[in-house]
Amino acid sequence: MLVVGATGFTGRLVVEYLAGHARAGELRVALGGRTLSKVQALANKYPNIQAVYVDVGDEESIVAAVEKTRVVINLAGPYWTHGSNVVRACAANGVHYVDLTGESPWVARIIQDYDYLAHKTGSVIVPCSGYDSMPSDLAAYLATQALEKRISAAGLPAPREIKSVAAHRAKGGISGGTIATIFGSIETIPKEARSLGRGWGLSPTPAPPGFSHLPGILYSLPLLRPQIYGGFFLMAPVNEAVVRRSWGLRERFRLTHPTPSSNISAPSSSRSPNAPGPLFSYQEFLRTPSRILGVALSITIFITAAAFALLPPLRWVAKKVLPKSGEGPSVEVLDGGWFEVVNVAEGGGMGVQCQIKARGDPGYRATSVMISESALLLLDRENLTELGKEGGILTPSTAFGDRLAEALEATGRFTIRIEDVDGEDRKTR
Repeated sequence: MLVVGATGFTGRLVVEYLAGHARAGELRVALGGRTLSKVQALANKYPNIQAVYVDVGDEESIVAAVEKTRVVINLAGPYWTHGSNVVRACAANGVHYVDLTGESPWVARIIQDYDYLAHKTGSVIVPCSGYDSMPSDLAAYLATQALEKRISAAGLPAPREIKSVAAHRAKGGISGGTIATIFGSIETIPKEARSLGRGWGLSPTPAPPGFSHLPGILYSLPLLRPQIYGGFFLMAPVNEAVVRRSWGLRERFRLTHPTPSSNISAPSSSRSPNAPGPLFSYQEFLRTPSRILGVALSITIFITAAAFALLPPLRWVAKKVLPKSGEGPSVEVLDGGWFEVVNVAEGGGMGVQCQIKARGDPGYRATSVMISESALLLLDRENLTELGKEGGILTPSTAFGDRLAEALEATGRFTIRIEDVDGEDRKTR
């Protein structure tokens, strides 16, 4: 296993997690970086970990390192400028890959450039394997899967439409790497490319009729009582695009592989394997205590985002006062953080709720667990779904399915709960 960008803030947490893992004794881990002395100093802290020279701007060094490994964890962002060479090397050599990107334009670009190549070599490429966008993707998958099981068990026909909505809550800090990625999306991604991958842009299936790219001001979860409200979530554009890609990939796989398989998606016994699936919609938001605060949150985010995009001096000031590269939250913040995502999927007159909770700072402590466990799953082909075994640019849920939920719960940091919901009534499954 090769960890690229290991000396960054999140990279050090990933290395620490892997070194302390129950499987550490059987793992062969190499840390890759441009400044070999820094990488070697980090590697020397742990047994059975080596250091190798990897410059993400030097394709020859990337290929030399990738050819010797089975799985790459790429933590060297921003990915628009630094990520494509690593993906290309993995796709060309049949090596599996995970990263932490939240850059949907870049994901759209690597799908266009390397999805077919990865499919031909059997390389499983899974971007967005941290807080962007694993919790959203996994919760939507589990809720939708449980909903289709419930409809099938009731002997009802497949619904014409499935609506999926998620509410997020979180407590945590921010690192210099995240700041660099946020500003990099403004300063390094060309204006004409910034809309790539948004909406249904990552999905192989088209948007449903009536879909709008415009964000909302006020959001709420359906069916649950008391009602849950919220405002615009800064991570929603990429998370929503990933969830929609997951739906599209599973639908395309189902239509091209008529034999249903419970390891790729929700059971399809309630509809013909060759029939078009239901229309699917997904959106998510950041939970607030009231409607008024939800509206206020949305307006504040829209104004702030516009100010940073239009006023370069404001970005310059922010870069001076916010954490620098390699800096991040304290240990107390890392361990005291948490997140919760609640997804409600409804269709056919029924509903299902999936709740995922995690202990640890969402973007760093919990993320280091999520991406590490994903990489460990990639070491064994049997952990992949039938769709995942075909390779390509995938998503967490399409690559791993239920195995991902099992792996996260096994860490003791994640709890996952699924319930039937019908308005006022709730029934624990």
